[in-house]
This record gives sequence, structure tokens and C-alpha cells, in this order.
Amino acid sequence: MNILLTSFEPFGTRQVNASTQACGRIASLWKGHHVERVIFPVQYDIESSLNSIDLSRYDLIVLTGEAGLRHGFSAERFALNIADATLPDNQGVFLRNTVLIDNAPPAYETQVDLTKWKNSLSDVAFDISVFAGAFLCNDVYYRVLHSVQKNKPVVFIHVPVIGSEDLESFQNQFEQILIALINIVESK
Repeated sequence: MNILLTSFEPFGTRQVNASTQACGRIASLWKGHHVERVIFPVQYDIESSLNSIDLSRYDLIVLTGEAGLRHGFSAERFALNIADATLPDNQGVFLRNTVLIDNAPPAYETQVDLTKWKNSLSDVAFDISVFAGAFLCNDVYYRVLHSVQKNKPVVFIHVPVIGSEDLESFQNQFEQILIALINIVESK
């Protein structure tokens, strides 16, 4: 399986982004799958980064981002056609009540069975969230879902900021989440 795995660079004054840390051990050849990792800048010009990626090459697209207020990993059900952030991006751009793609649907839903995925994970703090917010996580998720038009599985995983657990434990949990996801996608 060819997998695209994305994360984000650090945001604001932070030194690291938990999404990039979570993906840290996933190599280009991982458990028999070919994985391409892309780290997006934390800026609203995400479309130019996406345009350089041929999404048709992948069987599975896994987008990740940091969610500082969450206590576990979460899969996002919907992406919304809006940017309505409460903070500026790393370039100082601040978008409020802005449509991402004109004449496009107000929302897209992942085609992955999130309930089945969640139920397959018993040892990891993993939940289902309704939508990916209104900042850059939502922006990239919406644009990718719009581009693939239900032709392949796309998911967005919000990862918590690493707390008291060590990095290795954090990355092990993320790997369990990916393995469960791959099993669900391959079982279709």
C-alpha cells in the first residue's frame, strides 16, 4: 500500500509539533508499506504545498495535526469549507469567516469507518471528533477531501501534545492507530 502521511512544522513559539513527533518513527518502508512523509508549513498558503503532491499516487492519505487541548488521539469525521481561526498562522495571516474553496460543498466526510477503527483500539486513548476545527488542520483536510472526491480513504488524526509519557510510548500508540487503520482499509 502507498501511504501519504503528513504533519505540521512547529506553530508559533513552540519548538516542536506533536504531529511530527508522532510520525517520527514511520520510515519510507514501514511494515511492508511505502510511506511518503510531508511536513506542511503552518501557513494559509497550504494550497501551494498540496499542489506539489500527486494525491492519485496513494492508496491511503493520513493527515495529522496537533490539538493542544485534547488528551488523546482523535479522528476527525468532517472537514468544513471555512477558515475561521482565533490565531494567526506562522506568517501572521489571520483568516476569519473565509470560504476555502468557492462553489464547493460546505463539508466533506471521511469515507473511513471511524467507529470500526475506534472499536479496534483498546489500548490507546483514541476518540472520534466531529470536525477538524477551523484553522490549518481543517484547511488541509478539506482541500484533500475535495481533491480526491471519495475515490480513496483520507483521514485526519489530531494528536495531543506529549504530556508525561515518553516519546517512545507516544510513537508506539500512534503506530497502533496506523496499523488498525491500515487493517480496516485493507479489509474493504
